[in-house]
Amino acid sequence: MKKQIMYGLLAFLVFIGNGCITANVIKPLPTQELIIKVQNDTGAKVDVDKKAEINKTMSIPYTDPEFSGDAIRIGDMVCYSIWGGISAYEPLNFKKTLEVMKYKGIKKMKLFINSGGGSAFDGLAVSDMMEKAIKNGIEINTEASGLIASASVPIFGVGQYRMATRGTMFMVHSVKLFKLFSQEGKSDLRAQHKMMTILEDRYNSVLENHSKLSRKEWSDKCEKTTWFTSEEALEWGLVDEIL
Repeated sequence: MKKQIMYGLLAFLVFIGNGCITANVIKPLPTQELIIKVQNDTGAKVDVDKKAEINKTMSIPYTDPEFSGDAIRIGDMVCYSIWGGISAYEPLNFKKTLEVMKYKGIKKMKLFINSGGGSAFDGLAVSDMMEKAIKNGIEINTEASGLIASASVPIFGVGQYRMATRGTMFMVHSVKLFKLFSQEGKSDLRAQHKMMTILEDRYNSVLENHSKLSRKEWSDKCEKTTWFTSEEALEWGLVDEIL
C-alpha cells in the first residue's frame, strides 16, 4: 500500500514536470515617474509643496443646445411649426425654442400653423410668450395654411406679419369644458362659470388687440361659432397678406 502511494506521488510530480499544469508568475512593472506641471492662469511657474495633495481633474466638452423637431434653423431665422391639437406640450416646446434662440443670438422666427385648436389655456400661453418675445426684440411672423381654429387663432393673430393661403379656413367659438365622470355642486359650477368668463374675455381681448374688430364683436362671433375665410380675416385685420 505504501509503495502504491509513493508510485502515485512520483507519477503526479512527473505529470507536473511535463508541463500539464503550469503557473504564470506575474512580474511587477518597473516604477515610472509621474511629472505634473502646475501653473497659474498667466502661465507663470508656481512652487508647490511636494507633500501637498494634487488631484487630477478632467474637462467635459459642452454641447450647444439644439432645437427640437418642431423647429429648424435656416440661416439667421428659425422656422417653427404648430400642427394638430394644441396641448401642454406646445407652450413647453415653444419656450425651449425661444431659449435656444436667445442663446444662439437668433432674432427672427417664422411660425407655420395648421391646427384645429385644443386647450385654450395652452394656446393663450403661447400667444403670451410670443407677445413677450416680440416686445424683447424677437421678430415673429406667422403663416397659415389649412385650418386655424379655436386655440390656434390667437397664436396666429399675435404674429407681427400674418400670411395665409387663400384656402385657409378660420373658426372661433365659445369656451367649452370637457368633463368625464365628475361630481360637482353649485359652488363648483359657479367657479367654473367665472373661470370660463375670464378665459373667454382674455381670448377676445387678444383678438381685439390684433385686429380691427372690437372685443364685443369677437365675443358675438364666438357665441354663435363663426367660420370665416382668409378674405374675411384680411378684411377684419386678422390677416396682413393672402398668399
